[in-house]
Amino acid sequence: MRINAFLLVAVLHGSSLAATAPGPSIPPHASNPRTLSARQRAVGAHVADQPLLLAPEDDCQRWFVSSPGPPAPVYRDGETPIFDPVRHRLVMFGGYRPDLGFGTDEVWAYDLAGNTGWTQLLPSGTAPFARAGHSAIYDPIGDRMIVFGGTAFHIDRNDTWALDFSPSPAWHQLAPTGVPPSPRNGQTAIYDSARHRMVIFAGNQANNETWALSLGATPAWTKIPATGFPVTQRSGHTAIYDPARDRMIVYGGFPCGDVLPCGDLWQLPFTGSPTWTQMSPVGAMPPGRSSHMAAYDPQRDRMVIYGGGTDSGNPAQPWTLELGVNAWKQMVTANSVPNSTTHTAIFDSIDEGFVWCGGPVYELSFAGGLELSVIASGGGSVSTDPPQRCYASGSTVTLTATPNPSRVFYRWRGSASGNTNPLAFTMTDHAAIVAEFVAPTAAPDVALDFSLANAAPNPTSASTRLDYSLPYAAFVRLVIVDVAGREVAQLLRSLRGPGRHSVTWDGFVQNQRAPAGIYFARLQAGERRAVQRIVLVH
Repeated sequence: MRINAFLLVAVLHGSSLAATAPGPSIPPHASNPRTLSARQRAVGAHVADQPLLLAPEDDCQRWFVSSPGPPAPVYRDGETPIFDPVRHRLVMFGGYRPDLGFGTDEVWAYDLAGNTGWTQLLPSGTAPFARAGHSAIYDPIGDRMIVFGGTAFHIDRNDTWALDFSPSPAWHQLAPTGVPPSPRNGQTAIYDSARHRMVIFAGNQANNETWALSLGATPAWTKIPATGFPVTQRSGHTAIYDPARDRMIVYGGFPCGDVLPCGDLWQLPFTGSPTWTQMSPVGAMPPGRSSHMAAYDPQRDRMVIYGGGTDSGNPAQPWTLELGVNAWKQMVTANSVPNSTTHTAIFDSIDEGFVWCGGPVYELSFAGGLELSVIASGGGSVSTDPPQRCYASGSTVTLTATPNPSRVFYRWRGSASGNTNPLAFTMTDHAAIVAEFVAPTAAPDVALDFSLANAAPNPTSASTRLDYSLPYAAFVRLVIVDVAGREVAQLLRSLRGPGRHSVTWDGFVQNQRAPAGIYFARLQAGERRAVQRIVLVH
């Protein structure tokens, strides 16, 4: 199954590249083999001329490194890459070149479909000033890169440019209506696919303002009157768009206090009143950081962060924010690569990899088996049997929750529900499960909690059932949205009483079978909301 989606991430800045100790070498296995992509096979260094076969449990979180060239771009930082899904490539613009002592206006493309390396693009039209610290997104409707701001010749800018990819690369400056944001660098930009717009946030020489640029026939700047975010100016943070919940998520940056990087996490919903609220995920938190990388992984419904300058800990260890269960999880990879505070990542949603370039091209591949993220919350631990990072489809995993002294196990939440312990869980898709522990006197009735259970079956080639529970009577709305955040089907819109309920989605959109891909079931009852991911295959 191949799922096509476009993902954008925010611009990063920094100035160091520190080596870390390499991880263990994982040998090939004969059981449950999977063939890697042509690019991964070419750069894996295990097998030169034959497919590399690895067991899913060893392969789904592995770094691959490639040093293509010549031709190849000279080292730079403060550049912005985007993922071009039409041509399956990374396109990179600008950045500060230490060998020159100033920025560049070069455009380079790296082939992600094979291993043909870099190609310098020579767009027609007048190019933007050479710059660094700008932001960029991919506009899938216009098939183009949109670039905003940054520092050019020691001056912060607020100009906006488009690099059209079809029929051939061409630059042209946009002239949006409305009052533009002030000149800045170090801001983040995300693509809001539900409204066809670019949203930027904060940056150096700017307040923590949120601005939107509509990307239709007549582009226009609009300031989003968002409230709630701390007043202190911030840069070096990252941002993603979460299409399932229609919100922007911002993590980290600088400064927090006098000199420390930030470790806080904020969300801005795009529906209703635009108000920033601080998120409080369960699980151990990553060290605060700035000038790191982040990307949205739609196949696993999570935010991936890596690198940066931290207040403590090892920044070269990736972390994930599991969005469906609002939980942090430290990732354990089969090997490691150098930390970086100078670059930006993209997510290759075709080959399922987190990709960044800093001389060599680094890819953290997630394409092996099915991933299981288990998080303990409230005072306890969880063991898995067999204890693996990833599993083959159809595998059964036994989860055992063990409470700390003076705590009791309460329930499973996320891809599993109920309070059976130990729990036999069958892997049919990527999964995230939280084990909740509480004080003995605080354990409520599991059956009366508001929840939306994982769709069953999932993945599905036809219909799938969605079970939900209500602790009280409420007006309920249950819809299906696609990976771009667009509502494609409404399953329920009516008053429902307390108790357990079920709804079935037949896999159709407007009387036609929906295309294969990733979808989200979004449940709302009053102020309560829940989301579950559905994978539709044909």
